[in-house]
Amino acid sequence: MSDPVVPGHLPKPGPEYLAMQVAQSAWPRIRLWVRPEYAGRDPGQLVHLALLAAARRRLGAERWRIPNEVGERVPDALWERGNGVWAVEVDRSYPREKVERKVRAYLRYAGQVWVVPSRKRAVLVRELAFPHPVETLVLRVADLVSGVMG
Repeated sequence: MSDPVVPGHLPKPGPEYLAMQVAQSAWPRIRLWVRPEYAGRDPGQLVHLALLAAARRRLGAERWRIPNEVGERVPDALWERGNGVWAVEVDRSYPREKVERKVRAYLRYAGQVWVVPSRKRAVLVRELAFPHPVETLVLRVADLVSGVMG
């Protein structure tokens, strides 16, 4: 399945995608391509999904799916890599305790990829997951506006 939301600085992914702009007080207006069934969702959720789509492109991930379930024990995406399925999580500013719970919950996967807003946050996630396989990718909401993808 294609990404439900894609950053607007990227080419339109298909004819069914709608152009939208979302804004909240914490960040400027952001252009997005949104599948029609996601058009009425909360702006924060749309930005979360756009960060996930941007991460997928930055990682070059092809075999990737978004789980149908939701919850703290369910990652944002599952990435099938050569050594197994990896959990992918976008963390825009979870409390440390929530990051700890999610890291533990995702130990059942071959590894974890965390999309985080800063290098400091990346260090925290790697420390919490040690010695298990974890990769971090720094990607900020501002990157969706500027088109910085790598």
